[in-house]
Amino acid sequence: MNGPTYQVLVTGANRGLGLEFVSQYASAGCQVIACCRDPLKATKLSALVASSAGKISMHALDVSDFSQIERLASELQGQAIDVLINNAGIYPRGSFGSIDYAEWHKAFLINSMAPMKIVECFVDHVAASRLRK
Repeated sequence: MNGPTYQVLVTGANRGLGLEFVSQYASAGCQVIACCRDPLKATKLSALVASSAGKISMHALDVSDFSQIERLASELQGQAIDVLINNAGIYPRGSFGSIDYAEWHKAFLINSMAPMKIVECFVDHVAASRLRK
């Protein structure tokens, strides 16, 4: 992304696709707000933050805890977010005949309800940005 510096927020940023989004956007010159459940255990993300020359900031965010989502949105109040990536997710274990319904409930919360809560809480941040994605 050449030109102006964009602000990107990524949930589930500590591994997999989330970590790659953080890496790619920071490499492209964007400011990245990297969110993960437990920053103390996010060793690869911590290494990226340390080598990013201030382009990446890490924030604790368990998306299943809606009060944490609200708190982060409040902490970032007035800060435009050009790209919001709802990447956090889980896949429940179990198969037909042995489904763990508590795990499926948690998956529905994290994979469906939490992204909606994040969008609700960060809509003004995205609306205030240039890209609005």
